[in-house]
Amino acid sequence: MRRRSSFVAIVVVLMSAFNSGIGSAAERREQRDEQRGRTVRQVFEVTIHRGPSAGLVVIGVLTLDVEPGTGVLTGVITPGFDPRTGRQKESVLFTFNGSSLVPHPDVTEIQVRGQVQHHAANLVLLDVGGAGKNIYGVGTSVNDSGRGLQRDPGTMGGPAVGPEPGDSGDWLRADGFTVCASIGFFSVCVNFSF
Repeated sequence: MRRRSSFVAIVVVLMSAFNSGIGSAAERREQRDEQRGRTVRQVFEVTIHRGPSAGLVVIGVLTLDVEPGTGVLTGVITPGFDPRTGRQKESVLFTFNGSSLVPHPDVTEIQVRGQVQHHAANLVLLDVGGAGKNIYGVGTSVNDSGRGLQRDPGTMGGPAVGPEPGDSGDWLRADGFTVCASIGFFSVCVNFSF
């Protein structure tokens, strides 16, 4: 009987030590991931369809640094490449003039802030229409990205407002795409990629 109780006591002690070791390793891995952060690069587009800024388009490569534990993100939109020519675009801000997108060559990057969790995204593009004139976007992803972009969210998009009161449009994040803008009877499509 004494041998059996000693054996049970040893098994309980070993299981306890094993389980606490697993918990500690998982906790250390989670802490390391939260400290490390993630950098994500994707093609990104915002088009304002209605309001005082109708025809305003932001297109480029969105590079984000994401805190895995919280999903808080900071980043920048920089010019993408034209797949037809292989040359880098000269701007990230364009205006639709009825038959084409006219670049604003003085805008070569736009700062981005926000948060992403599971299927939800909240973004603010800073100073797009000048100091303090931001574009705000909320959206949803096709796939569950987990906490702080642990997994590929797939295509993401949603509505956008700003930079002026009364402006509304939409945004899209994808691997590469064609963006089409239309105002009234006129429309134009432009291909973008990394």
